[in-house]
Amino acid sequence: VCNRTKNGGIYWVQNVITPILDLEGKPQGFISIRFDITDKKKEEKNLILSSKLATLGEVSAGIAHEINQPITILSGRLKLLEFKLINNTFDQNELPKTVSLLISMTERIASIARGLKSFSRNSENDEKRIQSINTIIEDTLMLFNSRIKKDDIRFSVDIESDTSIYCHPTEISQVILNLLNNAADAIQEFKERWIKLDGISIGEGRFQLSITDCGSGIPEAVLKNMMTSFFTTKDVGKGTGLGLSISKKIIENHHGKLYVDQACPHTKFVLELLIGQSPHIDPS
Repeated sequence: VCNRTKNGGIYWVQNVITPILDLEGKPQGFISIRFDITDKKKEEKNLILSSKLATLGEVSAGIAHEINQPITILSGRLKLLEFKLINNTFDQNELPKTVSLLISMTERIASIARGLKSFSRNSENDEKRIQSINTIIEDTLMLFNSRIKKDDIRFSVDIESDTSIYCHPTEISQVILNLLNNAADAIQEFKERWIKLDGISIGEGRFQLSITDCGSGIPEAVLKNMMTSFFTTKDVGKGTGLGLSISKKIIENHHGKLYVDQACPHTKFVLELLIGQSPHIDPS
């Protein structure tokens, strides 16, 4: 529970409420024990931000390449245009096509920059809001597309409908990007690499988002510990061990679930989220 102090500040408490029962088992009163967990909540937020920046760092090389490509095209076309203008060899008929290309390249750079700005900002003070799942996925893929190209991954998206969820959009984007990065890391040794992102409404006000890759599943020993903080199977320097534990915490804070579908013959992570509902609604 989040409370406010007399001077306007906030603090968090964890409540344990126990009924006092009479001889017939009927409640006659309640005992409430409260623990101040403000420091724990602050540590949680810092871990989420650290994990987000680590995830962003994993795709930074690809993003740099994604930006450099249109910059190179822009620079080359502008230099060619300058050369033709100086030498009076520019054909006016080329102008619409040239301008269209330059506009397209600048829009591509601006789009990537917007995605980076939105993802990397500290959004801890933002209110949850109703957000289209398609918009969240589009913003996330803006950061992951470069890795798809770099690692030659066959990638597909199949979202049943444009469903809206009540969430912190950047946090859900963080979880999706982390799972996509993990999938890309896990399939590096495969000759034919593929990842699928699927979304479907599953009833009872829930939306299921799944990320499946061409791997053959997760070993039982790893499965038991993979959601634990600082547990990682990646080489030293290639993973913090925070991604999955933070992702699980984020989804639970959204009254959802994050788990591995062990019935799938491939490696499949599943997110279950509430459709357009506020956290005041009991998901059980």
